[in-house]
Amino acid sequence: MDLCDISKMEKEKKASKWQRTRHANLRRHRKTGTYYLHVKISGRSINRSLQTTSEEIAISRRDKEIAAEKTRARKQVRQKASIREDFFQLMTETLEARADRSSQNPKTTKYNKECMTIIRRFWPSQLTANIKDITAKDLSSIQRKLAVNYSATRQNGCLSLIVWTFKAAIDQGICAHNPTDHLQRQSVKAKPFFLPTDEQFKQIIVHMKARPCGSSTWRLVMFLAFTGCRISEAQHVKVADVDWNAELIHITARLKNGDDRWIPILPEYATELRALTSNRKATDRLLPCKDARVALTAACQDIGIPILTHHSFRKFFATKCLEAGIDFFTVAAWTGHKNLQTLKDFYHRLRMEHSKKEAQKVSFGLHDNEKIIPMVVKKGGNG
Repeated sequence: MDLCDISKMEKEKKASKWQRTRHANLRRHRKTGTYYLHVKISGRSINRSLQTTSEEIAISRRDKEIAAEKTRARKQVRQKASIREDFFQLMTETLEARADRSSQNPKTTKYNKECMTIIRRFWPSQLTANIKDITAKDLSSIQRKLAVNYSATRQNGCLSLIVWTFKAAIDQGICAHNPTDHLQRQSVKAKPFFLPTDEQFKQIIVHMKARPCGSSTWRLVMFLAFTGCRISEAQHVKVADVDWNAELIHITARLKNGDDRWIPILPEYATELRALTSNRKATDRLLPCKDARVALTAACQDIGIPILTHHSFRKFFATKCLEAGIDFFTVAAWTGHKNLQTLKDFYHRLRMEHSKKEAQKVSFGLHDNEKIIPMVVKKGGNG
């Protein structure tokens, strides 16, 4: 049996499921005898059970269903013609649709709303404008205003919001073209940041331990430095997330990138981590402290180094791993970075301490014990 015969049999089987009737937009299920509405309204196919085996009742229900669907379709057309063509109304609906996604971080939703507020402030002339009337020239104007007042990151956030709005308008059939095609995102330069030396890191921990409330804050800093977690991730880690059999720490998927990941327990940190998990319930939060900024700032000031943040130790972890010779793919898996370029540009820094250490490995062989015999070049002759 060839493919043509199989396809023909499938069509015959599908056709045999339904029985045609002498009435338009009405068909009957052969097995159950139930009547179904089969109609296409405004490009939308409808195949709905009328929940009756009586032909007379089915005809009556068919007419009511078709009338209701046509009314609903006309209402949607009126909404598109009036409300949805308003630029900021459509932008609001687009943001709400993105916020409804279960995977979107609440901080992302807040950031997008801030971008919309900025656009409203710098583009008041378009508050009630029809989205069809907005031109590429108008978009270039708002981009120039944003460039004067905001960073490249914030400019890109506002630009993304405008692009999403026009894409939604095109998907809904409101616009035929996208005037945002010519707009270019701004390049974001990595901000200079300070990373402590190994000795400075030890001094930070010593100074934090000496503080009255340092018994819990230094443990948080240690955890951030030896796992590379975000502070929001560290705050949600429970005792049960530490798997001593596999020697891994589980970071759950409810946070930033939406993916679970497992971070290996570094041997140097195992003793401190056991102290955190011993004699505690599995449901307890692993770290008793949620914020170490006050104690960390004081320790940095005592040592005389630039003030570090929670996120500094995430970068410290990534840099230490790369200095140890671990490849970028493995470090990205530990830190939860989906984009390797982000890890390279914003997290890795060449520390002078590591640079000097690596320089000791370079040798040109000039001071080897072997005797160097200079070459003698004879003048004249071929010999």
